[in-house]
Amino acid sequence: MIFIVCTIEPDVSQFIGASLLRRSLAANCAKPFDFRLTIIRRGTDETLLADLADSLGITVRLADSQYENRFLNKWPGLGAHKDLRGAKHIVCVDWDMLLVRRGSFPGPFPNAIAARPNPLDLYAARLAVLTRCIAGPPLIDANFHVPSSINGGLLIASGEQLRRCGEATIRYEALIESSTREWKFWEREQLALSLAVGEIGLRPLEPCWNVTWRAKVRPEKISVWHYSDGFELTMALKRCLHRPDYTLALLREMQSTRANPVAEFLRLYARLLDEPWFARLTELGTLRNAA
Repeated sequence: MIFIVCTIEPDVSQFIGASLLRRSLAANCAKPFDFRLTIIRRGTDETLLADLADSLGITVRLADSQYENRFLNKWPGLGAHKDLRGAKHIVCVDWDMLLVRRGSFPGPFPNAIAARPNPLDLYAARLAVLTRCIAGPPLIDANFHVPSSINGGLLIASGEQLRRCGEATIRYEALIESSTREWKFWEREQLALSLAVGEIGLRPLEPCWNVTWRAKVRPEKISVWHYSDGFELTMALKRCLHRPDYTLALLREMQSTRANPVAEFLRLYARLLDEPWFARLTELGTLRNAA
């Protein structure tokens, strides 16, 4: 059994994204899976969304988070599912991802964290000018390359290895916070996560398992599409899933470049439009944005 854990803010568009992710898994995951959702408590719509998730048959938990950097919330999100601590095969996945091709997630990997590598020199220029040494070899080498540099949108490991990874990520983020205040939150978290993975061990995933807009992967080879903040159109898409007209227009604009994943997105999204709960959520999302 593969356990797939996704954490969101109490945000309508993120809930819709997580619902699309779950449907993509049901359509394309070749092995049995158990989808878990965590919603961070903010004193807003988390209870409403949790009740809706429960009514849709989703195992859902609420979790508290004290982190200013919200990219760290995947760790309390994972920890909220206490029964998974001994699980051998967990996929910790961002909500803005879809499984768009039939297949099975790699793993399990008992002694490593599996993730898609990022360029080793991604942080080199910025690390070189820091006045404080964050870490030495082998985590950061002499030319400021990070051998375990990864994209953290999709992580595969055992429950125990992910627990260790979360603790180390939070420790590194706290260590580098004061000297990287001008960095974006995702940059700080991604570096901290990369260093944590370096401590534990990295099992590189093929690029097809986490494909962002600029990734050079043939369309028919894409397994997981990550419509992240790294490109203007996908950044807009993930924030407007509660607005069908705008969502459909953006998807049509992207279709010529990412034909296969966009076609699967359109197929899944079209089915959501007919769900009674979707209309209620779109109204709530519009009211929240207007406020």
